[in-house]
Amino acid sequence: MTDRNKYWSIFEQTGSIHDYLNYTACTSENELDTEKETNNDGIDESDRNRVSDDANR
Repeated sequence: MTDRNKYWSIFEQTGSIHDYLNYTACTSENELDTEKETNNDGIDESDRNRVSDDANR
């Protein structure tokens, strides 16, 4: 059983706000980890910081 399911099961049994907060904290941590993994893709794809020799300024 994953942590998310474990925390949800505990909350269902107790109905405690603390158990619900543990569940939400667990799910938000998992979402942040997933977001970090996907945000590293294509980080250097912008031309914003590249210098062009033929720029007419």
